[in-house]
Order: sequence, then C-alpha cells, then structure tokens
Amino acid sequence: MRTGIISDDKLRAMYAGGRGDATARRFSRLWASVFGLGLMPRRWVTLEVEGRRTGRTTRFPLGMADWNGRSYLVPMLGEDCSWVKNVRAAGGAAVLRRGRAVRCRLVEIPVPERAPILRRYLAQVPGARPHLPLDRNAPLADFAEIAPRYPVFRVDPDSLASGGNDRAGPRRGAAVLAYIALAYGLSWAWLLPMVASGATAEPGSGWPTHFPALVGPLVAAVVVATVTGRLRPLVAGVVRVRVGVRWWLMALSPLGIGAVAAAVGYLATGSLPAPAGLGVFAGISALAGPAGVAAVLVVVNGFGEETGWRGYLLPALQRRFRPLTAMLLLAPIWALWHAPMFAVVSTFRGFGAGTLVGWFLGLVCGSVVLGWLYNRTGSIAIVAVWHGLFNVVSGTAAAAGLIAAVSSTVVMVLAVGLIGAEVLATRRGRATVLGPPVGHTEQRRDRG
Repeated sequence: MRTGIISDDKLRAMYAGGRGDATARRFSRLWASVFGLGLMPRRWVTLEVEGRRTGRTTRFPLGMADWNGRSYLVPMLGEDCSWVKNVRAAGGAAVLRRGRAVRCRLVEIPVPERAPILRRYLAQVPGARPHLPLDRNAPLADFAEIAPRYPVFRVDPDSLASGGNDRAGPRRGAAVLAYIALAYGLSWAWLLPMVASGATAEPGSGWPTHFPALVGPLVAAVVVATVTGRLRPLVAGVVRVRVGVRWWLMALSPLGIGAVAAAVGYLATGSLPAPAGLGVFAGISALAGPAGVAAVLVVVNGFGEETGWRGYLLPALQRRFRPLTAMLLLAPIWALWHAPMFAVVSTFRGFGAGTLVGWFLGLVCGSVVLGWLYNRTGSIAIVAVWHGLFNVVSGTAAAAGLIAAVSSTVVMVLAVGLIGAEVLATRRGRATVLGPPVGHTEQRRDRG
C-alpha cells in the first residue's frame, strides 16, 4: 500500500525501532526547511524546541490536526518520539515556524480525551498512517485503546490558527515589569517612611507595624491582572479550595513540621517552648493570642504575598520559562522586596551574615515548594495557608532558635528533593514534576 510516492513498508522501515535512519533524517531536514518557509498549506509546520540534553534548538517537520476549532500535534511514532521528550522537558514551550516564527505552548491532553483527535489526525496527516496500527476509518473505541501510547498536544495560543501577530510576548514582558515595580512601590511606600522615622515593628506589639506593606503584592496583582484581562483567573485561584484532601494536608503540614522541630528541640534541650510564644510575632499585638496571630499571618501575610508572587508572577514567568527556572527567577525578586524590612522589623534586624545567607537559601527553597503547591493545585488559598502557618512555626517567639532552624531545614530538604525529581524527569523526557499536571498546564496558568 502507498500513502504517497514511497510505499508504506519503506516508510515503516525508515523508522524501524522507533528512530529514523539516515534517509529519514535527510527527509526530515528537507521538510523542516520547506514547512518552515511556509511553502505548504497551513497544516504543515516546523516545530522548534530546545533539546533536553544539548540545549540547542531542535527542528521537526509536523502535520497538525484541527479539532473543534483548535490545532493539535501528535507524534506518529508514539510515546518515545524525541520531540515529545523535548517538549515535556521544556514545559511545553516551543516555536512553530510557517513562514514566520510563532511562540506557543504545547499542552498535553489527558488520555481519555485523545481518541477523536487521533482519528482526526490520521484523516488529515497521510504520512502518519503507515506508523499507527489503525485504519483512519476505525471505530473510535479502537483509537481509545491506543491513546495511552500516542500523546496529543494542543497548540496554544489561538493566534497560530488565526494568523494573528505574535505580540503577546512583549506585552507579557511589560506586564511582568509593571507588576514587579508596582508590588515594590506599594509595599515600600509604607516601609520607607518607617525606615526614615526609625520606627521598629517589635514582637507582640501591634504598632508600629509593617503588615500593611504585605498586601502590596496582592494589590499590584489585582491592578495588573485587571489591565491585562486576567483578573477573573486570579480571583478563581484565590477562591479555589476544592483541591483534594492530600493538598490540604500539605497546606497544614507546617504545623507538623513545627511539631517535629519542637520534638527535636525537646530531645536536645529537655524543654519545650511556652505555647503562649506562638502568639508573639513582630508587628502583631500579643492580645491576638496564637489563634489570632495565625489568622493574621494566613490572611494578610499569606494571601497578601501569595496572590501576587504565586498567583500572578509565577504563571507569568512560566509562560516563558520552565517551571524550575521560573521559580528560581522569582526567588531573588521576592527576596529583594523584603529589603526595607531588615531596617524596620526587629527579628530581621538581628540577622548576622550567616543568618542572612541561610534566610535567602530558605527563601529560594520556599519559592520551589510554594511554586510546586500552586502549580499542582491552581489554588492561591493552599499556598497562602502554607505560607502563613510556616511563619507561625518559624517566626514567632516560640519558634526562635532551634525550632525555626529545624523547620527551615525540613523545607530545604523537600525543595532539594523536588528539584532532583524535576531534573531527573527532564533528562528522561518525562512530564514535569514541578509544573501543572498533564492536561492542566495552560488552564491553571491562566487561572493564576
């Protein structure tokens, strides 16, 4: 049988073992050039994606399938196709070239949704027919059976299909810079006058306080999201609480970390901190008590910061970078935002050089852990609760010293484990560990 000028048997032989031979590679380079120049119908494109091992741009000529008004890419050789592994390692970031280059994100579709797209793919891309074990007219149930072996990627944004200009990148870059400037400006507008006046936020005292500055990232996120048309997904992330019991257990895990740290402290010193110490935090009146302090830390500190850093900035960075890269880029931005607090918060004032380095490393690790929690749940509420409770077990008077050190160490160990798992997944071409789950990549980014 023939689907073109080369018989199906010869085409299959060119890709024996799931890899193209020398002839297949020559054809691939030729068609990548032809498709990239835009000399073929719109369906035919050249995919450009960063190589997971070399870091160099790799190019693959591909045929797209359209389904329900969206465009999709399918690897004709299945799960082990090289470009699939590269796309996964790149977090879906890619370029499609067809006369001009269009940046896009490839979102992997869950297995149960693949069957009709696979059938459409076979109908529209003749060159794939020799490689898939089904006839293009086979029942949909047959395509459902092979769906686990053939990944399907939706092409976002829609500008590819409409022929619109790819101007989103510069706009997003400007929006990110505007957000950072506004978050700093709003927060520092409260903190710098405190610095100038010599005011200090003391443990157990509600005035003077630095807490109004903590809502700067939230307000900046609302303003920029409104201007850029992303307010609705931002609000959706704030109110998203139906994420599964295990993620709420993770949100509450700082309490467990604090208990473990207290047990370590007891073994080391033979004593436990007074429970009342959990109600003593810089900038909050001790009259609030432990429960009141925890509530303020979750609502003001947690939602005030996380709505901005994880709810807005992290998804914005992830539209251009891999999840781990985005989290590491966010960390110094987040750290520098704290700078005036070292002059006005008494607990920060006491940091020596070694403590400062440890604080920054802990913040980098916190950026990874919080980023992972947000990406896997799409919930700002989850990360706000985690952030607030972690500050309870690391920043109150009861946590001073060994308990704070042990709590931070546990978070560092978790972050290192997550980074190791992400690096391993990248090298093996598997789905991201730190990013959103398969099938929810762009949706959850958009929601944030």
